[in-house]
Amino acid sequence: MVAVEGQFTFTAERPQLSCAAFFMAEPTQLISVDFTSADIDCRGGDFIKVFDGWVMKGEKFPSSQDHPLPPYERYVDYCEAGLPSRTVRSSQNVAMVFFRVHSAGSSFTLTVRKVFNPFPCNVLSQTPEGSYTMMIPQQHKNCSFSIIYPVEVQVSEFSLGHYNNFPKRSMSGCAESGDFVELLGGSGIDTSKLLPIADLCQSFAGPSEKTHPDA
Repeated sequence: MVAVEGQFTFTAERPQLSCAAFFMAEPTQLISVDFTSADIDCRGGDFIKVFDGWVMKGEKFPSSQDHPLPPYERYVDYCEAGLPSRTVRSSQNVAMVFFRVHSAGSSFTLTVRKVFNPFPCNVLSQTPEGSYTMMIPQQHKNCSFSIIYPVEVQVSEFSLGHYNNFPKRSMSGCAESGDFVELLGGSGIDTSKLLPIADLCQSFAGPSEKTHPDA
């Protein structure tokens, strides 16, 4: 996993048929990846692809339910004809690069920068502890904050503005609420496959009951 900005060069010492690099920024940042240079054989089956998010064990973050783009639009292929720009910007604080090269000596260079994002929607946390405030003003969409460590979660203050025309999910505690926050647990990164632990749809201030998700 790479959590720093900079210019990164990969040179193959032998064929590398299935490789990836994971990039992560702070919760309030996006990741910009620039195809600075490449010496690969696109016609021979080499490729470099940037994915808007992470893929691990067949699961995607953000999930297809939470991401604004359909899955096929989240991949940007360097070798694709008519690529509109050599720079790709993620929609959240994580991004991923897949690559395949068949010949020793093939190489490419990427420049990675972090861009401020005042209203993050989907976040993958770098640390197992700390406090975080998520604000999503006037954005009617699904968002998520994921922690990939065993943690104890405590919600100290909760304020929710209801938007009743937003598509509803079937939930026992907040079934009639258009807007809601759901605490999930599990061992994957796809939030649509995690198990519900608690749901919140009423504003409050002060200490809340602690929960212990598995992931």
